[in-house]
Amino acid sequence: MQSSRLGAATLRKRQRGRRASCCRPESPEPDLRPLDGPTAIADLAAYGKALGQATRVRILRLLLQKEGLALSELAQRLDIAPSTLSDHLSVLREAGLVRDHGESDCGHRACYCIDARALRRLRALVVSL
Repeated sequence: MQSSRLGAATLRKRQRGRRASCCRPESPEPDLRPLDGPTAIADLAAYGKALGQATRVRILRLLLQKEGLALSELAQRLDIAPSTLSDHLSVLREAGLVRDHGESDCGHRACYCIDARALRRLRALVVSL
């Protein structure tokens, strides 16, 4: 009953600390792509390019700690301009390391998450070097 009297903004503020992930669950299917050959080399090069800047590594580490964050939350936590962050997220998305979703359950326009399957692939490719 009390929640019906509260505004939507107040409810969002109260739920921020306890909300579920705004990213959709991934498929549990394993990545069966080969760890050697032209595809593996291209994948590893793309991951290397994406991880070639410290800010992008910081983004990944932050996203690994949280199940999903909005662009504004990421920018605030990293203390960088949203436009700069957006450029970095583009590179990470292009490499497949980060996923984004449109309108999320937590009320943000876009929510960003680690793509766990791509991260497992990166780990496997590095180990196979």
